[in-house]
Amino acid sequence: MTLIVSVSGGLASAANAILAARSGESYVMFFADTTEEDADLHRFLVDIERYLGQQIIRLKDGRDTWDVFVDEEYIGNSRVAPCSRILKTVPVQRMASLFPISDPLILGMSYDEEERIVRAQKNWGDRPVRSLIAEQRLSGAAVKALVCDDAGIKQPRIYDMGFPHNNCSGKCPRAGQGQFARLLDMTPDVYAHHEQRNEWARAEIMKRAILKIAAGTYRGKSGVGSSGGFIRVQRNGKTEYLHMKEFRERVQSGELIPARYEMGGCGCFVDDEL
Repeated sequence: MTLIVSVSGGLASAANAILAARSGESYVMFFADTTEEDADLHRFLVDIERYLGQQIIRLKDGRDTWDVFVDEEYIGNSRVAPCSRILKTVPVQRMASLFPISDPLILGMSYDEEERIVRAQKNWGDRPVRSLIAEQRLSGAAVKALVCDDAGIKQPRIYDMGFPHNNCSGKCPRAGQGQFARLLDMTPDVYAHHEQRNEWARAEIMKRAILKIAAGTYRGKSGVGSSGGFIRVQRNGKTEYLHMKEFRERVQSGELIPARYEMGGCGCFVDDEL
């Protein structure tokens, strides 16, 4: 049996890799790169490789999330995120297909996230989905101690900034308004870059739609993501979906006081996609 270990850049997946190495089983590690990751994530991966003495296989489509949204003509949101399927799940499925279907996929989920493991299993068919830290019922503190204290690997800097996940530089379309407010506060340059990409994607999707309407071939997708708005906020008792420029302008003007506790959750490798 070979353990197929997802090393996403977070503490949980790093702990899974360490436990896989100590299990005595054969194991392989992979990282699905969206090209938008925080620079310190790559340092973290190298530190894991050095500690374990084994290479992490990098999988890369070459596009970033905004390129994917334009190609799909749909900007991802908390319900549907095509970037997850295309940039992460599909490359990993291709790699995993080289291994027997009985070899398990190891994902970084804690013991109190059993429902995520169940959801993931539905998407991976006959291939078992496991989490070694969940099986050993390691707490968050125990996971951090295993990686940072025992293995001596410095945690990714994005955790020090208060982000709950180390993916896509904190700019996940599934994230809540609290995470985007933190992104604006802590790394305004990163926010500005993605705001520009968001505006480009909105304009490009609209241009393609107009051309298809003129040609009589338009088959527009429904959903809030198609307009470019994906940051969910409440206003006057109604739910709105803002794109990044709108969100920043409302926050900076004081019109919107973001709910800092609404951080959102990671759904890569788990949730159903388009």
